[in-house]
Amino acid sequence: MKSSPVFFMTHKDIGTSGTRIREIRRKLGYSRNHFGQRNNLSHHTLESLELDRLTLTSKMADRICQAFKNEGLFVSPDWLMSGKEGPVSDTTAKNTVSSSILQDLKSILHYEGEILSHLVTDDSMAPQVMPGDVVFGRVREPQNYATLSGKNCIVSLTNKTLMVRRFFWETRLECPFTFISTNASSPIPPLFLEERHIQGLAPLEWVRKIQEV
Repeated sequence: MKSSPVFFMTHKDIGTSGTRIREIRRKLGYSRNHFGQRNNLSHHTLESLELDRLTLTSKMADRICQAFKNEGLFVSPDWLMSGKEGPVSDTTAKNTVSSSILQDLKSILHYEGEILSHLVTDDSMAPQVMPGDVVFGRVREPQNYATLSGKNCIVSLTNKTLMVRRFFWETRLECPFTFISTNASSPIPPLFLEERHIQGLAPLEWVRKIQEV
């Protein structure tokens, strides 16, 4: 298995939305003209955003993130706009992500805190997450779990199971933690759990596609 380049930046390193856009584009190896042409973005708009001459709106952030996704790199719009929702460290469940990717992360990330990472092997979360995607997310504190309701998350259970599911906080249920697949054709049923079965919960913040050869 060979991985394509993995690039992650944190808010400690990149201070404005413009510099975040510019650095990711450069790391992907594209000139401003080439990146704009590939993703139907005008040179003037891209230049204005990168130089912070144009305010990055949420609509434009979504568009830029979609452009990055077209190149195989998932970027959180929140992080792109504010720098507060970026990737994290290199802690992971054993044998889920290639050592080369983890080494890349270890060498370039400077974040203190626990993360979850996982190599997706099934299509239960298609089309948002596909087999072969490597996903990363910061573990949230239990008191903040409710804020993740409705989001795709990496879930670590006390029985050592690691998976990606859409999380819903259902306080009316005896087991308030509900995890579902987004792929309607997936045979995997919803999972209803009590909090005591949850070891860690992290929203998907970065997804990197890898390539098998």
